[in-house]
Amino acid sequence: MFLPLYLITTSEGIGVYRDGEKLLFLEAKSEHIPEIMEGKLPREFVDEIEKRFKGEEILVDDKRIVEWLSQYLLVKLASDDDLREIKRIRRKIKDEMEEWNRIRDVSIRMTRERIRRASADRDKLIIQAIEAVDDLDKSINLLVSRLREWYSLHFPELNDVKDHEEYVQLIKKYGERSKFPEKYLEIAKSSMGADMEPEDLEVMRSLASRIEELYRMREELVKYLEDLVPRVAPNLGILVGPLLAARLMSLAGGLEK
Repeated sequence: MFLPLYLITTSEGIGVYRDGEKLLFLEAKSEHIPEIMEGKLPREFVDEIEKRFKGEEILVDDKRIVEWLSQYLLVKLASDDDLREIKRIRRKIKDEMEEWNRIRDVSIRMTRERIRRASADRDKLIIQAIEAVDDLDKSINLLVSRLREWYSLHFPELNDVKDHEEYVQLIKKYGERSKFPEKYLEIAKSSMGADMEPEDLEVMRSLASRIEELYRMREELVKYLEDLVPRVAPNLGILVGPLLAARLMSLAGGLEK
């Protein structure tokens, strides 16, 4: 002989239980709430109960559900003894839900910790990248200063071009002052600089080419940081921008500091 079946509603949903064991369960969804409040059950759940437990009597502690469900299933209002069993099952459900919530909370904390540690590892990449950018800036400034001083022997008037990168590109592209574009030719013709052998100018152009490569490398690192910082430290990145965020991380020694 089967032990009795109990239909029990909780805040989590509706379930059919036997001896405290959940046999069938429907998670409570927003679309089900109006029906349940009226003492009704979703029809698909009723059909599933009928299919699974056809002919078995089901004990229910809600008179409204009994009245409505009796048109579909063999149901009965729970007696006092049955109510004690239903309360026991509800306590068990509550305990299981509390345990589940504890497990879920621990899982969430562990996941957050893994993300935090992963981010902490990633912030080391950010620190190295921004320090590489700063090293490149120092190298570029030093080499541009050397190139300006050197090339000024040939075309000192070009120092009026204040933008370092533009200055470097002009030397790399033209070298000899007489080959500069028209906007510079008038100045070039009256330049106070000395004439130079092609091989001397070629060495300067080669240096300019290397400096330009450093500029491209810097651009790649900046792009890398602009992509990485929002993923590792999104709030800080939004607040101060990717590069400054990276420098702050570098100064602090990492996100955890």
